[in-house]
Amino acid sequence: MFYTIIDVLNKKYNHCNFQYSGAAYKDIIWNDYLPQPLHEELNAQLQILQDNEALRLLREKRNSILKSTDHYMFFDFPHPNEQTKQSWVTYRQQLRDLPSNSLPILDMFGELDQSSVQWPLPPT
Repeated sequence: MFYTIIDVLNKKYNHCNFQYSGAAYKDIIWNDYLPQPLHEELNAQLQILQDNEALRLLREKRNSILKSTDHYMFFDFPHPNEQTKQSWVTYRQQLRDLPSNSLPILDMFGELDQSSVQWPLPPT
């Protein structure tokens, strides 16, 4: 999802009285008794929204991969050897560690920038 300053206003300042005629800071018409948040403050909160969205998308993709590899962890899955089984255990742990080991970002379309995440390679 692609966020704008308007999304920040609607999320964080929905209790305030304001209008907008566009998505830029200059397009905000502030009619509240509380002071209008500074442009820098809104940009910082916008960055937090975007960072959280990037992490959400990373977790979504990571969870999908984990789900698709669950069967390798069944106790009766016929791995050719113990080393291969351990490779799958390691790979899946690397996937689980991604959110704490990555700084994902959104691309210009609001999607996860795949180049911002170093995805582990599955065992062969």
